[in-house]
Amino acid sequence: MTQPLTFPRGGIHLPPHSQESRRAPIVNAAMPSVAVVPMRRRGGSAAVCLVAPGDRVAEGELIGRPPDQSSAPVHASIPGAVVEVREVLLSDGTTGQAVVIELGGTFAQSGRPRPVRDWTHLGPSQILTIVGEAGVALDGHCEPLAVRFATARGRSPQVLLANAVESEPWLAAEFRQLADRPGDVAEGLRIAQAVLGCRRVVLAVTGDAAQAADAVAAAFRASGGTLEVAVFDGRYPQEEETRLAAALLGREVPRGGTALDLGAVVTSVSSFAALRDAVVLGKPCFERIVTVAGPALGAPRNLKVRVGTRAGELVEEAGGLVARPAAVVFGGAMQGHAFPGSADWQEVPVTQEVPAVLLLARGDLARGRRRPCLRCGRCLDACPWGLVPVRLHEIAESGALARASTEGLGECTGCGCCSYACPSRIPLAAGLREARVRSAGGAE
Repeated sequence: MTQPLTFPRGGIHLPPHSQESRRAPIVNAAMPSVAVVPMRRRGGSAAVCLVAPGDRVAEGELIGRPPDQSSAPVHASIPGAVVEVREVLLSDGTTGQAVVIELGGTFAQSGRPRPVRDWTHLGPSQILTIVGEAGVALDGHCEPLAVRFATARGRSPQVLLANAVESEPWLAAEFRQLADRPGDVAEGLRIAQAVLGCRRVVLAVTGDAAQAADAVAAAFRASGGTLEVAVFDGRYPQEEETRLAAALLGREVPRGGTALDLGAVVTSVSSFAALRDAVVLGKPCFERIVTVAGPALGAPRNLKVRVGTRAGELVEEAGGLVARPAAVVFGGAMQGHAFPGSADWQEVPVTQEVPAVLLLARGDLARGRRRPCLRCGRCLDACPWGLVPVRLHEIAESGALARASTEGLGECTGCGCCSYACPSRIPLAAGLREARVRSAGGAE
């Protein structure tokens, strides 16, 4: 049997908590009576709001125009009346402007037969225009998919790599896209291949998703193409795009480089499904698949959620709480943003970059007070990029950000492996994340 592919150093194996959530098929979440639609996605610039209280909006209508290429357009996820535009708490712990829409009127997009566009007659630039206007940006990048693909086209990539690896506990949205929408994922990959001109198309999965991946490969073959299925080890952070490309191609990404430097374009399976919906059905990106799971929850669910649905509503759909959560995480357990269980997380709206809402118990959280560094070297062993996290942390804490940058601060992706491995409970990942923010702002 062929050994699963993986990156050469570092990483960690996390507790396997995804089996139950992976068994739950995608179901439609209830339509929210009120949608709180943020104008800013995580990491991007805020869109310019185009509506005001009292305006009526249609489902899928443009309500936020991006100011630059770092952000995507925003569409109304439900039809109805704009009741207010106000600051709200967002899933990354910051606040931002949001349009509050009260449900009312008819649905222009949902529950109706859709005309199917024959995309094979469209050129790459036409397809990218459609994808850009639809606001597709689902795989953790604030940069729109159309911008990423346009940049990649100029560098003639050789490999298109569809990322369905989920090594963080409880996550299941990418797996369920494979299992429940194999034909749509395959068509999204075909469209992307036509745009990028990649000769090789690869679907990256872990071993437990191989059967679902085979269904996507069969659908791809039926259209006359060839899709490779590559099985990867579930070691975290295998899904990070440079680790995935390096493991597949057997070459290391240059220091400070990207997967594109190896000739690979890496994008999540969810993004390919949304790309297909935009191009074939003309559907803006106003919903996504969200895994709602965790030990404080009644039953895990994979829900197709309208952007702007509040987290508390999703929890009720998943059977409600069986215990008070110690923390509620928006995103993965390692890199998502955690709110204390006592915080007002129920009102936080779901956006396109939130793959999960996790309700965690006290036993799932790191415990114990911070102690002095033992110089044990575990953070070094865990770092997938070969950095020295504790040294970077100490330099950054001293305020010498320029020096930290020369020693690799900018190469840190905030995966959290160092903090997970540290027996002294030093908040290495959080400290380095703060240092990167200060460094980007020019602080010294």
